Amino acid sequence: MTTLRTRKPHHAPDGTLPLINIVLLLVLAFMIAGTVTAPLPEGFEPLISSEGTPEQTGGDPLILFVTRAGDVRAPGGIVSAAELPAILAGEAARTHGLTVKADARAPAARVFAILKTAKDKGVTDAVVVTMDRVE
Repeated sequence: MTTLRTRKPHHAPDGTLPLINIVLLLVLAFMIAGTVTAPLPEGFEPLISSEGTPEQTGGDPLILFVTRAGDVRAPGGIVSAAELPAILAGEAARTHGLTVKADARAPAARVFAILKTAKDKGVTDAVVVTMDRVE
């Protein structure tokens, strides 16, 4: 009489595969949840500051770029001088603030003119974004 034997697997199942799947799903979730910002214009060189950090506002502020030629760009495209007051009077700028990202070679008078127009239109929170000086 012969006995029936059950075959045992020669190797144990690998327990790292579920861990790898979880880690990859977390990486994917963080990539999707990450904040997407508007790309900087080509050849943009940001201002450099020596100290200070901007404060965060409650929502997404209106973001304007000032190029080295003094052109003002919003995420939708170039903003003319006639359109700027209407944009700054909008709800986004008045409730969430204004962020101005100026090229280091942009005319300072243009940046100041934008800030003055924003103040005249009721914007109470305006930030000029610069890069920290690395020494």
